[in-house]
Amino acid sequence: MTSETLFINSEPLRFKIIRPVYETLTVNDAEAEYFEPTKTISSSAQVISLFDFLSRETREHFWVVHLDGKNRMLSLDPVSTGSLNASIVHPREVFKSVLLSSAAALLLIHNHPSGNRRYPENRSKVFLNY
Repeated sequence: MTSETLFINSEPLRFKIIRPVYETLTVNDAEAEYFEPTKTISSSAQVISLFDFLSRETREHFWVVHLDGKNRMLSLDPVSTGSLNASIVHPREVFKSVLLSSAAALLLIHNHPSGNRRYPENRSKVFLNY
């Protein structure tokens, strides 16, 4: 079999090309002042105050914050919205957007609507896999 006989009487090959699509959204609400993109994130207390709104949610959420080299926010990525006690997150979904944004660091944000801050054993293993 040669390359000439391989494609005789067959349909042409089709290739999928994946291209990143970037979109800049301008928010004109009061929340635009809430996340200051030029402000450096320097403590866990600062992160807790930034994402305090998640404490009032009734479903689990998993967000990724992309940071530049000076720990300023590049973007916010809401990776998963789950149910009352579960949110499915795959490392591929986390790192895909992080790599596309060329982030130097990232923050993984997760809430517990039940108020229980103790991690079940299976969730601790998830973070060890990252």
